[in-house]
Amino acid sequence: MSNVQIDINGRQYGVGCEDGQEDHIGRLARHFDNHVKTLVQSVGQIGEQRLFLMAALLLADETHELKLKLDATEAELA
Repeated sequence: MSNVQIDINGRQYGVGCEDGQEDHIGRLARHFDNHVKTLVQSVGQIGEQRLFLMAALLLADETHELKLKLDATEAELA
């Protein structure tokens, strides 16, 4: 088990992960942090919990939209 330091909204967090997953966790953290930074530009510093919740919802929406597109593409190919 490894421990990775990530930076979200200017604050450091330690995150545990499987050995060899450190770079992947770093990329995920940067992607999440980009969403948080975009939100801060839009709504300001409204508190860490709200920012993180809103960023998580944006990521869930992205995932949902991509799943719908994948399902539609698979249906076309079937």
